[in-house]
Amino acid sequence: MKKLIAMLGTGLLLCYPVDAQTSPDEKPAATAAKPATQAWEAAEVMNLNARIVSLHQEGKYDEALPLAEKVLEMRERTLKADDQRIADSLANLAALRSGKKEYGKAQELYQRALLLYEATAGPDSPPVVGVLNQLTVVWYRKRDFDKAEAAAQRLVGIAERQHGPESIETARALIGRAELERLQGHDKAAREVYARVLNIAEKSPPAAVPVMITQSLANYLGIVYASGDSNPLVERINKLLISIGAASLERATRTEQGGVLNGKAVYKTQPSYPVAAKQSREQGTVLVKVTVDETGRVIEAIPLNGPLLLRGASVIAAKKWRFTPTLLDGVPVRVTGTITFSFALQ
Repeated sequence: MKKLIAMLGTGLLLCYPVDAQTSPDEKPAATAAKPATQAWEAAEVMNLNARIVSLHQEGKYDEALPLAEKVLEMRERTLKADDQRIADSLANLAALRSGKKEYGKAQELYQRALLLYEATAGPDSPPVVGVLNQLTVVWYRKRDFDKAEAAAQRLVGIAERQHGPESIETARALIGRAELERLQGHDKAAREVYARVLNIAEKSPPAAVPVMITQSLANYLGIVYASGDSNPLVERINKLLISIGAASLERATRTEQGGVLNGKAVYKTQPSYPVAAKQSREQGTVLVKVTVDETGRVIEAIPLNGPLLLRGASVIAAKKWRFTPTLLDGVPVRVTGTITFSFALQ
């Protein structure tokens, strides 16, 4: 079971949990809080979320749960029903329930978050992918294998539509299906999926193959050994694993400078305007330095300049962006660069 979690995700809070900004489309004045109250509540949500993350990382789920429930209540009370940040809070609460092995409650919360993400971000969006990964694990733990396999197959379909059937992202998604089959003892079905992962990995530059795929290929090798299969397949897998290992050592020391990255993003989101900044009439531009990994994901975001009240929202938005991989001599590498966010009061 630990293998499946490693392949699909660790169950950490999914959805940018330190985002405490208030929606620009607030509820009507009759039901909305006064501006001073809104600013106080936004600050409280930010502090609560920071505490929730810390407690989650320490495995203190019982302490984190009432805080997460409070954040959800505050957001449902102050934001419109279709605000995506309500889905963020639902997913965060679900992660805590899953951590406590309360899989029925986690499933319900994840499914509510999924419906909201599908409506607000789109059926193939990164938040939807994140929740589907977690639902796959939850359904497996509940031994609802049909639902787990359906979710895993949907993830494969999303990856194929967004990145192509021979992409590394599709191989990542296929791993979930392969591990589900293997954990259920369906070695024949697992081998069919592993074989496709192997074919994709062999066609990709070794440095572009992530660790999770090498772990999956090692599982494939174990099944092949157990079946007493021919040496050529064993040699084929071993050869690939050796080349990936050598490339990873070289890749670890290479980071390229990418300059301004705004035009290279394949998924963008703009920051919410912080309530406190609105009230103080703060506006301007924030420059954020980001590090993008070999798959195009932002793994670090640091504000370089700009109004202090606008920096937090800019960092949160930057971490949600996705980029096309940067290639050096045909090999994906990490890249650093900057994203610019502009805030202007209407």
